[in-house]
Amino acid sequence: MSENFLRNGRPRALVTLAAALIMLAGLRAGAAEVTALVKDINPAGDSSPVNLIDVNGYLFFSANDGVNGRELWISRGEASNTRMVKDINPSGNSNPTEMANIGGVLYFAATDDTHGVELWRSNGTADGTFMVKEINSSGDSSPRWLTVMNNTLYFSAFSAAEGQELWKSDGTAAGTTLIKDIDASGNSNPQELVVVNGKLFFKARTGSAGSELWVSDGTAAGTRQVKDIRQGINDSTPTGLANCNGTLYFSATDGTNGIELWKSDGTEAGTVMVKNIRPAGDSSPAHITPLKSNLILFSADDGTSGTELWKTDGTAAGTTIVKDINREGSGYPDKFLVIGGTLYFIARETETIGTEPWKSDGTTAGTVMVKDVNPRQWGSCFYDDPVNFNGTLYFSAFTYETGQELWKSNGTAAGTVLAANVNPGSGEAYPTNLTVSNGWLYFTATNGTSGIELYRYYIWTAAGSEWLKVK
Repeated sequence: MSENFLRNGRPRALVTLAAALIMLAGLRAGAAEVTALVKDINPAGDSSPVNLIDVNGYLFFSANDGVNGRELWISRGEASNTRMVKDINPSGNSNPTEMANIGGVLYFAATDDTHGVELWRSNGTADGTFMVKEINSSGDSSPRWLTVMNNTLYFSAFSAAEGQELWKSDGTAAGTTLIKDIDASGNSNPQELVVVNGKLFFKARTGSAGSELWVSDGTAAGTRQVKDIRQGINDSTPTGLANCNGTLYFSATDGTNGIELWKSDGTEAGTVMVKNIRPAGDSSPAHITPLKSNLILFSADDGTSGTELWKTDGTAAGTTIVKDINREGSGYPDKFLVIGGTLYFIARETETIGTEPWKSDGTTAGTVMVKDVNPRQWGSCFYDDPVNFNGTLYFSAFTYETGQELWKSNGTAAGTVLAANVNPGSGEAYPTNLTVSNGWLYFTATNGTSGIELYRYYIWTAAGSEWLKVK
């Protein structure tokens, strides 16, 4: 049995009567949490929605309904408005990937009956979903690293004439052009595109300098190698490029020192190693994340404490370990997410406790485990897909009692609780792809009856003019 719930007289969701009673009880207390299957897109199996992205309050994603193959879908959170946008490839799967929102239009990579994997765009209608340009007429251009700068799309793509190079698009065929053939003798393979202070940074390869740091203003003349960090044809291999308060931070090697933390302002002179954290090897900085205006957190291995949480203010003296979380080995901090000036991440304190959620304010005392979510010995909680939803941390986690389900945390042990048990009891819901759109939290999961489908989670409040009516 289902009931039609209305908010301000408008259809909002289809839920069970049991859920209705829970909602009503919650409203008397001021709020209620609701989790619901949006639509069983593939009744015969798994639709497995992936690549979820919000575009002006509409959720776009890729799914397989079991009839049309894997295609582009759109939803506003209800079964009635969850639909396939277009059967781009009637003879198979169009496989939409690499999705980006530019000015309220979705850009993505897909393939149709005739062309290979090319750049497409969509406004959510079938007529408004079309290929932008056939970049490689002899095969796949495979657009990747779609990145927005000044309302223009930048990406890496392959053409038979130039190879894998840097492109840009204004959404028209005529305005989709090669920026520069960086490596005329092969593929420069631009990767890790990131915008810092109106400049597009990326790593690219040339036959003369190897894989190095590059920058572009969108013109051929303004696309140049920033610095040959590792002299000659050897690679410095810049990775983990991150915009930290208007400065680019990344990891690289100059061939003398190992893989260490670097920063750049886009000039050769201003591209320098921050600190040689591990003089006898690679510290391998990763997950570089700004916490405050002068505080950046990352993981690194100094050769003594293992891979732990570090911080920097951009100076060698100000680059120090925050905390040796696992004194028996490595804490392996991962899955970084900042909410309200606090870094949330996962780490392993001991092998017995396993990997659990932690938080840090950048100080030793302020770096603590939030909660041992799965407290059994040797039990990790398999924390995954963290997202900020209305200032609260939501994530996927496992316990032996509930299986892998949706959790939430306000940063305290008491406030770290199960948000939804989608697959009742100890069944595994496996929530993934947590994405916020139009005030709702979407994710993919299974309830044990339907396959892997699209779900939504939201909170009703009894504030103001909002009200709940059962019809």
